[in-house]
Amino acid sequence: MNNYLYFQERGVPIKIHRPGRQDKLSLHAHDFHELVIVFDGEGTHYTLEEKYQISRGDIFLIKPDTQHGYDNTENLKIINLLYLPECLKLALYDLGNSPGYHAFFEVEPALRRQHGFKSRLHLNSGKLEYVMKLVNSMEGELRSGSLGVLFMAVSYFMQLIGFIARSYTKTEIPEQMAILSLAEVVGYIEANYRCRITIAQLAKQASQSEMTLYRMFKKAFNLSPVNYLLSVRIAAAQELLLNSRLNVSEIAGETGFSDSNYFSRIFRKMTGVSPRSYRKNRTNER
Repeated sequence: MNNYLYFQERGVPIKIHRPGRQDKLSLHAHDFHELVIVFDGEGTHYTLEEKYQISRGDIFLIKPDTQHGYDNTENLKIINLLYLPECLKLALYDLGNSPGYHAFFEVEPALRRQHGFKSRLHLNSGKLEYVMKLVNSMEGELRSGSLGVLFMAVSYFMQLIGFIARSYTKTEIPEQMAILSLAEVVGYIEANYRCRITIAQLAKQASQSEMTLYRMFKKAFNLSPVNYLLSVRIAAAQELLLNSRLNVSEIAGETGFSDSNYFSRIFRKMTGVSPRSYRKNRTNER
């Protein structure tokens, strides 16, 4: 499903789809993120591999290109919040250091099958009511057509993301605790990728052995901890290449590489082009 069919109106990369009672829906996929809020009833959410029972208070994220559908929907009522993070480019500030943020938006979707959906976020009535107020306020802005609609809608969206992250951090469910352990390592990498980081440091952060940490990363991201760290550094380098005047050696140092030649080799391996070619090609595309 092409995202432009959903987001062409006023160029706002957020859309709230409120079907009321959810009809049965066969397997489908889309290339945007979908935040699902179950605000009443219960039903079945299924993928190519398995089925999950969902009920009032459940909130979960469906990543792009995930085949999924709904069944047994007679009493199921949901809200879908559709968004394009690459267009929103949200400033996370210190939320990027929150284990709850990484747990909900990155780790839980990757480990959902392994944990049988037990690691989902489930809110009580009071918290669900607060979430609904934020969604209603966001929807009102999106419908208003007023000046600053995107600014105001995104402000509510950021509050929603922050509330979800805080709620997930407070969990005591074993499956969620395991996800939070891995999310703490992800947050540590995001906050400290400019520094020298060893596997021993990451294992200590997760209170796991190095081998256990390696298995956790492979299951969640299909990457080793080292390659995950490199991917974060290269993503930061791409940003600097496009939005700074630093030279390649300076960017290598800013992103945790002590050797600019090694940085260039890793950059080419992960992107297919050299840092200089990446900067030149992407600049010409603008």
